[in-house]
Amino acid sequence: MKPQKLYMCIVLLLIGLGLALNLRINHHEPNHSKPNIILFTFDALRADHLGIYGYDKNTSPNIDDLAKNSYVFTNSFSQCGSTACSLPSLHTSLFPLEPKSNATTIARFLKSQGYNTIGVIAVRFANSTYVNKDGFDIYDENFTFWENSSVTVNRALSILDQAKQPFFLWVHVRQPHGPYNPRKEIFLEMYPHNDEPTFYSDIPNLDWSGLQEYLLEYYTNKGEIEEKYATMRRFPGLITPTMLAQIIAMYDGNIKEADISFGGFLKYLKSKRLLDNTIIIVSADHGESLGEHNIIDHNNLYYVTLHTPLIVHFPSNEHKVIGYPVMNVDIFPTIISLLNISTNFTLKGKNLFDSNRTDYFQYAEYSNERWTIKYGAYKLIHKNNESMLFNVEEDPAEQHNLLVLNPKQYSNLTNMFIGLHDNLSRDRETTNFNILAKLRALGYI
Repeated sequence: MKPQKLYMCIVLLLIGLGLALNLRINHHEPNHSKPNIILFTFDALRADHLGIYGYDKNTSPNIDDLAKNSYVFTNSFSQCGSTACSLPSLHTSLFPLEPKSNATTIARFLKSQGYNTIGVIAVRFANSTYVNKDGFDIYDENFTFWENSSVTVNRALSILDQAKQPFFLWVHVRQPHGPYNPRKEIFLEMYPHNDEPTFYSDIPNLDWSGLQEYLLEYYTNKGEIEEKYATMRRFPGLITPTMLAQIIAMYDGNIKEADISFGGFLKYLKSKRLLDNTIIIVSADHGESLGEHNIIDHNNLYYVTLHTPLIVHFPSNEHKVIGYPVMNVDIFPTIISLLNISTNFTLKGKNLFDSNRTDYFQYAEYSNERWTIKYGAYKLIHKNNESMLFNVEEDPAEQHNLLVLNPKQYSNLTNMFIGLHDNLSRDRETTNFNILAKLRALGYI
């Protein structure tokens, strides 16, 4: 064969091989014009039980590994201590009592910018009754009751495997939210004590989710049910220190279960080369009280319930720890800013990376008579006719009410709330939530 013909054959062969390879390239071939955006939220994950936030148990190795190459916000605040009101605020950058039926959501905005929008959830209070799904091309809310994080992640990956870029993916996993049901070996890893462990059947029934579901669907005044529910949520004198240590270990085990699933999620992204062109935001709808104020639950205004993790990962793997105050309502404005797009709709949050954020308050609410505002070290809680003032830097467990000792801070925070409330009042919902009675039955308000 002549050299020219041989050369031509080789060229044609390479071209053909290239075409064949192109046909095999899946939907994940990077599109560098717009980054993919992933919002991964955990249910009831308090920040101080993660390694990256200083916890001494190995609950979160995969989250921690991502955080080492990310921006870590150490002072993040949820807008509500329950999923039903916190997630709608996160997705709209509006406070819980503001109307959201016609509000622009993250998904709706990104869809208008050409994004393929996907939502995969695992808890009832993240479904389309609470979070507007209009902006999602795919919204998978076909979860099993209190399904484990691995199931939710697998559902998300099966959808993502066919997704076109650029995409926005929101995944909300149930764990570490109760029931606290980690595998036995993970529980024992979190409970390295010499005393004989009291396993699940011997611990006062922590799986109150079934009771919540019952009350939600069939609200009743049956005294026995209400008494049981109240006992499980408020337990002064009923749970020993050993039992509480085991309960905390079970919660930590739930974090570890969720973290393992998150690690598998990251492994998939890496295998598909998606990390090269994807922004990942990790957060939680709220935290969890684990014995503080005699509460094992959330649905309250204490710091441990509102202090949530917030991690933002870029393909550049930049790492920085940021301590200024931020809120979950800041996530949406940050996405808009990162895409460098102008908008004309109202957002109550600010860009997380705004350099002028040091003079910034944090706020959460359930109703006009149940709210909290934090500025600097001081946090004011108002519940009906009672107010409490705490220095959460010195007293994160909020055990020492400073209301009488520090009237100046009380006055400052009260005036700050009045200014905020007056600014929002004309937009407020007149009936706090459509399901007011059901939320009251669950102790949310």
